[in-house]
Amino acid sequence: MAQTLGISPRWLRTVCRRAFGKSFTQLMRQIRVYQALCFMKHTTLDNWDIAMQLNYSEESNMARDFRKELGYCPSEARIRLSEITPQELLL
Repeated sequence: MAQTLGISPRWLRTVCRRAFGKSFTQLMRQIRVYQALCFMKHTTLDNWDIAMQLNYSEESNMARDFRKELGYCPSEARIRLSEITPQELLL
Protein backbone atom coordinates (compact mmCIF):
# COMPACT_ATOMS: atom_id res chain seq x y z
CA MET A 1 0.00 0.00 0.00
CA ALA A 2 2.80 2.42 0.87
CA GLN A 3 4.42 1.82 -2.50
CA THR A 4 1.11 2.54 -4.26
CA LEU A 5 0.89 5.83 -2.36
CA GLY A 6 4.53 6.63 -3.10
CA ILE A 7 5.57 6.76 0.55
CA SER A 8 7.67 4.56 2.80
CA PRO A 9 6.02 1.86 4.93
CA ARG A 10 7.35 3.61 8.04
CA TRP A 11 5.70 6.89 7.06
CA LEU A 12 2.40 5.10 6.36
CA ARG A 13 2.50 3.57 9.86
CA THR A 14 3.30 6.98 11.36
CA VAL A 15 0.49 8.74 9.50
CA CYS A 16 -2.06 6.06 10.48
CA ARG A 17 -1.06 6.29 14.14
CA ARG A 18 -1.19 10.08 14.18
CA ALA A 19 -4.41 10.45 12.20
CA PHE A 20 -6.42 7.51 13.52
CA GLY A 21 -4.65 6.30 16.66
CA LYS A 22 -4.44 2.83 15.12
CA SER A 23 -1.98 0.79 13.12
CA PHE A 24 -2.53 0.45 9.39
CA THR A 25 -3.48 -3.21 9.93
CA GLN A 26 -6.04 -2.32 12.61
CA LEU A 27 -7.51 0.38 10.40
CA MET A 28 -7.84 -1.97 7.41
CA ARG A 29 -9.44 -4.67 9.59
CA GLN A 30 -11.95 -2.16 10.94
CA ILE A 31 -12.85 -0.99 7.44
CA ARG A 32 -13.35 -4.55 6.19
CA VAL A 33 -15.61 -5.43 9.12
CA TYR A 34 -17.64 -2.28 8.51
CA GLN A 35 -17.94 -3.21 4.81
CA ALA A 36 -19.05 -6.72 5.79
CA LEU A 37 -21.73 -5.28 8.07
CA CYS A 38 -22.97 -3.12 5.19
CA PHE A 39 -23.18 -6.21 2.97
CA MET A 40 -25.10 -8.03 5.70
CA LYS A 41 -27.53 -5.18 6.12
CA HIS A 42 -28.13 -4.36 2.45
CA THR A 43 -27.79 -7.68 0.61
CA THR A 44 -28.85 -11.29 0.95
CA LEU A 45 -25.29 -12.60 0.55
CA ASP A 46 -24.23 -15.28 3.01
CA ASN A 47 -21.07 -14.95 5.11
CA TRP A 48 -18.91 -16.93 2.69
CA ASP A 49 -19.92 -14.72 -0.25
CA ILE A 50 -19.27 -11.58 1.78
CA ALA A 51 -15.84 -12.88 2.77
CA MET A 52 -15.02 -13.53 -0.88
CA GLN A 53 -16.29 -10.06 -1.92
CA LEU A 54 -13.91 -8.52 0.61
CA ASN A 55 -10.96 -10.62 -0.58
CA TYR A 56 -10.65 -12.82 2.48
CA SER A 57 -8.97 -16.10 1.56
CA GLU A 58 -11.20 -17.98 4.01
CA GLU A 59 -14.48 -17.24 5.76
CA SER A 60 -12.75 -18.07 9.05
CA ASN A 61 -10.39 -15.12 8.54
CA MET A 62 -13.36 -12.79 8.35
CA ALA A 63 -14.78 -14.39 11.50
CA ARG A 64 -11.46 -13.78 13.28
CA ASP A 65 -11.57 -10.10 12.31
CA PHE A 66 -15.15 -9.83 13.57
CA ARG A 67 -14.14 -11.28 16.93
CA LYS A 68 -11.21 -8.86 17.19
CA GLU A 69 -13.27 -5.80 16.26
CA LEU A 70 -16.71 -6.55 17.71
CA GLY A 71 -16.14 -9.37 20.18
CA TYR A 72 -18.42 -11.80 18.37
CA CYS A 73 -18.69 -13.76 15.11
CA PRO A 74 -20.42 -12.72 11.85
CA SER A 75 -23.48 -14.88 12.59
CA GLU A 76 -23.99 -13.06 15.88
CA ALA A 77 -23.44 -9.75 14.08
CA ARG A 78 -26.35 -10.55 11.77
CA ILE A 79 -28.56 -11.03 14.81
CA ARG A 80 -27.31 -7.83 16.45
CA LEU A 81 -27.21 -5.80 13.26
CA SER A 82 -30.07 -3.53 14.25
CA GLU A 83 -28.19 -2.64 17.46
CA ILE A 84 -24.81 -1.88 15.84
CA THR A 85 -24.23 1.75 14.95
CA PRO A 86 -21.50 2.96 12.58
CA GLN A 87 -20.03 4.93 15.49
CA GLU A 88 -19.39 1.71 17.43
CA LEU A 89 -16.92 0.63 14.77
CA LEU A 90 -15.03 3.89 14.96
CA LEU A 91 -14.22 3.59 18.66
